[in-house]
Amino acid sequence: MLSKVFPEYSSGFKAITNGIYLERWMNPELYKLYIDDKLNQEKLYDIRVEARSKLEELLSKYKENIEIGDKTVVLWTHRLARYKRPYFIARFIEEHPDIDAVFTLGGKHHLRDNDGLNYARWFRKLHLRLKNVVYIHDCSVENAQVLF
Repeated sequence: MLSKVFPEYSSGFKAITNGIYLERWMNPELYKLYIDDKLNQEKLYDIRVEARSKLEELLSKYKENIEIGDKTVVLWTHRLARYKRPYFIARFIEEHPDIDAVFTLGGKHHLRDNDGLNYARWFRKLHLRLKNVVYIHDCSVENAQVLF
């Protein structure tokens, strides 16, 4: 993939950090169309509809009667640690609870990290209190692929 983006520098790359491996994280059908250079607006729309349907199915496992429809979906999934700043999204949700969006929060904390545990509790309280917040406490790679 790098050789396509930066052909003149591809021999110098050894690794990329903080990058996204498209083949793993991109919708498989979308990825194939992208690689084959066959992506168009109609196919993109169809894939989006299917992906949102799968997302709604996943979210409904964590919260009954969740409907995303055409709402904006805000996703925050990281390891729950202070330096990842989970308080930014939690405070934003608390300050703007009526935004017409679905907030999806996820992440695990280290067993000995009290801050991470407190963030998990905060996310859970938001999940219980607000109808447009879903907390995925057991976020996994499989869940992340649907979420992203």
